[in-house]
Amino acid sequence: IITDSIMPGMDGFALLHAIRADPATEAVPVIMLTSGDPHDPDHIVRDPQPDAFVKKSSDLGPLMAEVREALIRRR
Repeated sequence: IITDSIMPGMDGFALLHAIRADPATEAVPVIMLTSGDPHDPDHIVRDPQPDAFVKKSSDLGPLMAEVREALIRRR
């Protein structure tokens, strides 16, 4: 799942919490997009953590690399 950290209604962190709380979806990889610094302490201290934070960009390379890594880790 690729989601944004900031969305109307349920933000990405609430979505992630719901995904991780459900045994049927807890192992699904989640990559969170952010317009800010992906290493921001406000992101890092949250629990649960997504598989990766990726800064929003028109360059899809970093996102695709994280998707590949998340799929490999979850096998």
